[in-house]
This record gives sequence, C-alpha cells and structure tokens, in this order.
Amino acid sequence: MDLSGFQFAEVITQAAREHRKVRLTYKDEVRTVEPYSYRESPAGTGTLFYGFHEEAGVIKAFNIGKIQHVELMDETYNPRWTIEIG
Repeated sequence: MDLSGFQFAEVITQAAREHRKVRLTYKDEVRTVEPYSYRESPAGTGTLFYGFHEEAGVIKAFNIGKIQHVELMDETYNPRWTIEIG
C-alpha cells in the first residue's frame, strides 16, 4: 500500500509504534483516536485508516483523503487489538 502522498502517515506511524493517541480532524470534527491499521477500501475507493474512536467507543474507518489534520498526543493507550502500523 502506497502512503507516500498521505501527509500524516509519519505522525500516525509514530503514534502506533509508541502506543500514543492522535487528535484527528476528519470532516471538520476533532476526534481522539488510537491508531491500528491501514487497509484498502473494499469498494476500491482508496486507503482507509482504522482506529478506535474514543468519543464514539468504537473502531472506525477513516478515508485518508478526508483527514484534515493529525496531532500526536502525549496520552498513551493499551492496545485492544494487534497494531498493524509501523
């Protein structure tokens, strides 16, 4: 999977390696997310970033083309699943 055009790949990779949460702006909404994996969309519409959306309490898929900003947080997490990033 080619993430070379995804400007936030390095921040998300660092967060996954260090088990740190990210503050993600997606569709103009700020969310706290635990990073887990990247996957190609089943519909073939692009790459999806999967993370546990803390405020919603569920794992969610985020289209990387719609991610507006990612900030590395100091807060760590205990992985709920295998982290596939990094």
